[in-house]
Formats: sequence, C-alpha cells, structure tokens
Amino acid sequence: MGLYGKRWRVRVLARILLSCPGVLVLGEARMASRRTIVSMPVLNYRRIILRGPDNLYREMGEVPPFLSGSRVVRFCRELADNKDIVAAHKGLMDRAVINAWFYGGLVFTAEAPGEPYVVHISYLPLTYTYYLVIGDAAIARYPVESMDAWLQLAAGLEQGDLEAVKEACIAMKTCIAGNGRVELETAPGPRLVISWGEKRGVEEAGGVVKKRLIPENTGLRHVVVLDA
Repeated sequence: MGLYGKRWRVRVLARILLSCPGVLVLGEARMASRRTIVSMPVLNYRRIILRGPDNLYREMGEVPPFLSGSRVVRFCRELADNKDIVAAHKGLMDRAVINAWFYGGLVFTAEAPGEPYVVHISYLPLTYTYYLVIGDAAIARYPVESMDAWLQLAAGLEQGDLEAVKEACIAMKTCIAGNGRVELETAPGPRLVISWGEKRGVEEAGGVVKKRLIPENTGLRHVVVLDA
C-alpha cells in the first residue's frame, strides 16, 4: 500500500511535510562492557506524513519491517504531533533509529547509565552499491562483533581503503569478503551486501529478493516546514 487513508487531528499550527527514512540496524558491537548498536538510514525507503490546509495528516510510503518499519512509523507520527522523541525514547534500539535519522551515515549508538549517546559516525560513500539479500535463513539475534572490527570497516569504507574493509570483514563472525564485495548478516534475516565491483537492483531468483539501498548521509533532511 502506497497511500494510507488514516487521518488524525493535532494541535500543531505549522503546515509541515515529514519524510522519515527507514533505518537498517546492521548489528551490535562491544565497547568494553557496553552494548553499541550500528545503524544507517536509508534514502529510498521512507514514511511521508503531510498535513494539508484542512489540518489533517495524510500518510504515504512503505517502510518494511527489516528497515525498522514499526519504529519509523511510530516516531514519525510523534514528530508530526510535535513530540520530543529524543526525550521520550531512551531505550538503546529506539535511540539507534532516532540517531540514524538525526546524524546520517553509519551511526554507532552506545548504552550509558543515563541515556544512550552517539560514539562514532562514518560517511557511507555512494560510489559503492548497497543491497539487501532477503529470503535466506534468519539468524536469531543481532550479531555481536568487536568495536575494533566495526570501526575499521567503517573507516575503510569512508576512506576507500578496500583492503582495510576486507581485513575487518574477515575478523568478524558474521561477515564474508570476496569477489569485490562484503556481506554482513543483519538480524532478523537480510544480508547487507556492499559491493565495489557490481551493480544490482531488485531481483528475484529461487525465493531470494535483492533490494537496492541508498544510504542517507544527511541528517535532519526529513523535516520540511512548508509555512508557519
């Protein structure tokens, strides 16, 4: 479904357009004893909320479950209602999604006694091809890898150091390197492929679907005020 008929009245006076990207959670790292979630927003899968002159909200766009669909829809609606989603959501996974929106790129969000915070951000070059392989056997939970391996993978991608990318991938339990690409397991099932030697779009073969992703490197681009 591309267009949603559900509407609800709010007290906000400004006329706004919200474009909330899907968020892929790549996995989990350990920073000493603290959990750290690695996430990235996706430019080409978005939930769009528009309020027209009649002061009613209309929703458009589909964000699938493997791109944090339920959280994206909920947080986008809360933004439309002028709620402070940062103050309202202090859980690690919630903040990993919210931080991906507000910062863009590859975002590392770590747990803390007070509330989670961002410990690292890397730019994801669009010179690579990114796509998800859907339909393989799902894994039980988000994979946990060393922070060193994740940071080397992120730095290698950002700087174009493909040897560093492959070395980091080899050091990870849930990553495969070879043939001009790396493949990362992302629970609950899809594999993220980052390729520098091929071009892929959406394909279906033997029950496996490949969906092209475009990383969103720009934070805060999803909120547009049309008038005041």
